Amino acid sequence: NRSVNSRNTLQLADAHSIAVNARYFTDVHKDEGIGGFTLRERASNRNGSNWNAELRQFSALGSGSIYETRFAVFGSQTKIVPFSSATKVDVSDTFNSGGAQNRYEDNNRTYDFGNLYTRLGQKLTIKAGMEGQYRRNRSSSLANFGGTFLFSNLDAYESALADTYRVARGNPFQQTTQLEMSGFVQNDVALTRRLTLMLGVRYDAQTNLSDHNNFSPRASVAYGAGRGMVIRGGWGVFFERMQINRVAEQRRYDGIQQYEIVIDKPLYPDPFSGALRQTFPSIRVTDPTLFTPYKYVTMASVDKFL
Repeated sequence: NRSVNSRNTLQLADAHSIAVNARYFTDVHKDEGIGGFTLRERASNRNGSNWNAELRQFSALGSGSIYETRFAVFGSQTKIVPFSSATKVDVSDTFNSGGAQNRYEDNNRTYDFGNLYTRLGQKLTIKAGMEGQYRRNRSSSLANFGGTFLFSNLDAYESALADTYRVARGNPFQQTTQLEMSGFVQNDVALTRRLTLMLGVRYDAQTNLSDHNNFSPRASVAYGAGRGMVIRGGWGVFFERMQINRVAEQRRYDGIQQYEIVIDKPLYPDPFSGALRQTFPSIRVTDPTLFTPYKYVTMASVDKFL
């Protein structure tokens, strides 16, 4: 692994500053995927790099107001080169031979942006902001384009009696984009000198998912019990994101761009040389009623300062 980074802050005025940060990272991995029942001929080498550049602005707007913005770009590249692309042979609990058949390349970009406004007051503190990410993934995957034979045991392999043969077909290239947006408002209200109430709501939405009813309320309290003790409690709804790699994999194996042929009891070593006993395409589909996963979180804590 190799990495280099730089962090810089430019003070434009007493109340305004700009931060510029950058990082570059590379890594190389050799002889991956072997060991145990897997022979060395199925090894592969992987190398990659990623980088990011970030620009942050900070402004103190008077004695009680703060405004921040940020913009960042993230990039990554990965390349996997197998030692061999020969047909794979898997014999259960005995050995796995043949090529890794995992030749792969990708080139990804993520553009991240957001802002945050904070208004500080003796009784009321307001925070509001938004953030977004635009992701673009390009990849080429030749996984299992050479086919895989599966044997139940060593005797079946020596008798050339395979259980199944799987092979991928179609276009190995895939490009996917996704936009994710969210915004929130939060109010901290000092009800008394010891009791503070926080109320807020957040909204999340993304492309590639038709579910947009994602409002998540949050509430918490903090009570100063005296003698350096604070009791806290809270509850909230948290929505998760459907990752872009899930979207890309579904589209890759949608039965149109790329699909998998499965042959039951194939002839070995040429599964297409005889009558095909059973063939059917294996594809991935997305449920049209799929909604964003979410969870309820409840917490309670006691802080004691000694």
